[in-house]
This record gives sequence, structure tokens and C-alpha cells, in this order.
Amino acid sequence: MNAFDLAFNARGIGWNWGRGIYVPPSTASTRKGPVDFIVGHVTTQTFFDFILFAQQSWVLSPSKYPTHRHGGTIFNPALPPLRRYGKVVAMTFICPLGLCTSFQATYYLIGFIAMTVFGQVAEQWPPLFDEPWMATSLGDFWGMRWHQVFKRSFIVCGAKPAPRFFGRAGGVLGAFFISGIMHDFDVWGAGLGTELSSVTFFFLMMGVGCILEVVLREKTGLKVQGPWGWLWPMVWMFFWGCWIVDAWSRRGLIISKMSADGACPSLY
Repeated sequence: MNAFDLAFNARGIGWNWGRGIYVPPSTASTRKGPVDFIVGHVTTQTFFDFILFAQQSWVLSPSKYPTHRHGGTIFNPALPPLRRYGKVVAMTFICPLGLCTSFQATYYLIGFIAMTVFGQVAEQWPPLFDEPWMATSLGDFWGMRWHQVFKRSFIVCGAKPAPRFFGRAGGVLGAFFISGIMHDFDVWGAGLGTELSSVTFFFLMMGVGCILEVVLREKTGLKVQGPWGWLWPMVWMFFWGCWIVDAWSRRGLIISKMSADGACPSLY
């Protein structure tokens, strides 16, 4: 049971190495049992399938950059500017929505197995996300509201060693750099190499944004929060996010099959 827990409990819940990793509070409404988890898995997996179907329904355009034979860019030069960039914004929005639902569906399934087969309890499976759409700063989004599954690896491999050479800001950029490299390896798995200039660069810019928030607070005493604090990270993430979504689109990740045809509700 401990081996299973160590393999799938990446946040270290219940282990001493998991201290310091933010875990969303578990309340009566979020504390779920095995039945809730399997129902949650089916629901979110179905939702994800329709999101993926929506993604794959967009017409992709030929690209001079490395492109999978079934892929293409989300930037269509044949469209007028308003429609062209409206499409880019829509696809950039759909992509993280799909990621969120697919991660949640997987989490529900593993949690269901853990509780029914290995006798674990609901307290060992607190919420994976903490309403990321409610983030009021980049630090709030990446440090707490988005899933923290790989946070320890990013800290150990990036945030801790980097300050020795690049100072405090280097620690922030180091963590996001390791995150970018990990995501670039996902792209490499599609068979067309990596794309540091789009994928890793996106995460580096998230680190730059977090540093800007700290500088603003230290220089002016103003903390990024409230309505403007919500708008700022959304604009920053959407602007840089369109390039990583484009890279995934060109390299075939968006058109990948995530489920067998017979298990895709969107096809019926």
C-alpha cells in the first residue's frame, strides 16, 4: 500500500516530504467517498471528451514550422484580424479547460482505486485544484490554485539550486524552467523534437510575471489582488499561452486520440 501511495501521491500527503506543498482545504462538500470519485471520473471524463472534440473540430492551418502531418497552426493568416485572433483566444481558453478536466478525471479514477482496493480514506484524496479561475495573481494561480502535483520536483531541481548562481529571482525562474523542460519533453514524445522557444519560454514568462508582482509589492507596497489582480494573470497567461497552444497544435498533441472511439461520448 505504501508503494502505491508513493507512486501516485505526488503531493506527499501524509508524508514528511510533502510539508510545505499547498493542499486545497478539504470540507464536507469536497470530502468524497469511492462512489463520488467514480461518478466524478465518468462526469469529468465525458466533459473532457467533448472539450477535446471541440478542439479537434477547429480547422488548423499549414505551417512552415515543424508540423505533424495532421497538425497545424492555430494562427490562420487567411482570416481577417478579428476572427483570426478571436479563434486564437478561443483555442487558448479551451486547451487549459481540457487539461484541467483530464487531470481531474485521472485523479478521480486513481483515488477510486486507492479507496476501494488499498483501503485509503477520503482525507488522503483532497481536491486537486482550488478554483484556479478565481486566482487574483500569478503567484496565487501557480502557487496554490493550479494543481501542485510536481511542485516538489520543481523546487528541488530548480528553485533550490538556482539562487546560488542567480539570486532570489533565479529561484523562481529555476522552478518554472524545470516545469518548462518537463512539458517540452511531452512535446518531444510526439516525435518532432522539442520547442524551447514556445513551451519552456511560456513557463519562464510565468516566472517573470511572478517576479514582477513581488517587485511591485516591494517597491510600492501594493499587492496584486482584487478585480485587477484577476484580470492581470488572465491577460498574461492568455498572451503567452497562445504560443504554447500553437506549438502543441502544430506538433500533433491536440489531434491525438485520448480514448478509443467506442469510449468517446462525443462521437454518438
